[in-house]
This record gives sequence, structure tokens and C-alpha cells, in this order.
Amino acid sequence: MSGHVMILNGTEVVWSRTFHMNDPSCLCYVIPDWGKIDGNGCATFGLYDGYATYCNGTLTFHQNSDG
Repeated sequence: MSGHVMILNGTEVVWSRTFHMNDPSCLCYVIPDWGKIDGNGCATFGLYDGYATYCNGTLTFHQNSDG
């Protein structure tokens, strides 16, 4: 089982990734319920095995060291 996340800017896909789940009985943790936007308008949000930062049109994924 897996979950898939796509980040769009209008109709343009700026980032896409499939997350393979350790517990296939629940796909509810692909995006944990946290996120923040800083004073420059950059967004950071949690993902299943790391977090992503979207700033100035660029999305960067940071994978957890144990993932």
C-alpha cells in the first residue's frame, strides 16, 4: 500500500512523490497535521517520512534520517 502526494502551482505539478506505508491498514499519515508559513511566505509542512519546504517556486523534500 502507498499514498501519493502532489503539490500543484495552478495546473503545474511542482512536486510529486509516492510514500510506501509501513502500516498499510491506514493511509492517514501521509501528511501529518502540521505546517507553518514564515514571514517570507515560505511554507514548511510534515510528510510521512520527512518534511517539505516550498519557497519561491521551489519545493525541497527533507527525508528523516531513519526513513
